[in-house]
Amino acid sequence: MAGESNLTRDLTGSQLDLIKDRVRGSLFASACGNSLGGCGIGMSRKDLMASSGFSVLTDYLPGLSRSQSPDHVEGALQSDSFYALSLAESLIEA
Repeated sequence: MAGESNLTRDLTGSQLDLIKDRVRGSLFASACGNSLGGCGIGMSRKDLMASSGFSVLTDYLPGLSRSQSPDHVEGALQSDSFYALSLAESLIEA
């Protein structure tokens, strides 16, 4: 069967669906976390909290002036998210 590997050959359909769901969830959580922290790239937690005025980041913010990415658009994906998606696609094709 195309796309079948030694890792998936012995799995039932529901087990494989569970693994796929976990992989999707991991990619989604990584992208959300990457975007959430995009406003303060290169800043320490102390500097980030002082610049944003928040003690905890709970929402997407535009790039902070002291960060390495001051032009960050709130909620925008960062390159790390695209690298993770590209890696996932290449693993699927392999």
